[in-house]
Amino acid sequence: MPPNQKLETHLARISIGRSKDGSTSKDGYKTRLRAVTLFLLHELTGDKTLTMSYNRCFHQNIRKDQRITIEYDSKRWSGKTLDFFIKDPNEYFLFELEKLLLSWRNGTIRYRYMSLEEWAGMEAVEKPKRKVRDDKDRRRQLRPKETRGAKRRPQSGIKTPRYVIDSEDEIEAAEDVQKYDPNWMDSEDPIEESD
Repeated sequence: MPPNQKLETHLARISIGRSKDGSTSKDGYKTRLRAVTLFLLHELTGDKTLTMSYNRCFHQNIRKDQRITIEYDSKRWSGKTLDFFIKDPNEYFLFELEKLLLSWRNGTIRYRYMSLEEWAGMEAVEKPKRKVRDDKDRRRQLRPKETRGAKRRPQSGIKTPRYVIDSEDEIEAAEDVQKYDPNWMDSEDPIEESD
């Protein structure tokens, strides 16, 4: 059986999500894209235990460890880099998912083994390092207390009021009570309603 026929047979077995009008949903395209990339990776390596990694993990788990990279038609995918093809399918728009799935299925995007020269050259190129803060290893100054927000930690003593005040009469009564007892909201006694 040719590889494309195997792939189509494999995809036929996968149930996909459909929208209300019967067309394939975005989740359906994501499912199929994941299935296609994993199936083709297994076909190339012969190792069914290998899992597809996305984003930064692809460089370590697939490129460095397995010596596999993705090859694509640069005319059809002008302006795209390898990083575009190794994103998690959740990060693509629907039209990108459709185009990617079609390209994987017809072979314009494919896996291939890297030559030893490519692989050795890749080893020399390190991953970009994370940006280091200017004030690393130095304690930052605290903002003045007036500009800081209230801390809402359980140990800070700030609590939500026990009673919610609705009417203007209750607000006036609360203001009067608060003048004499600032902690009146924390008391266990319910507010007595006056007629």
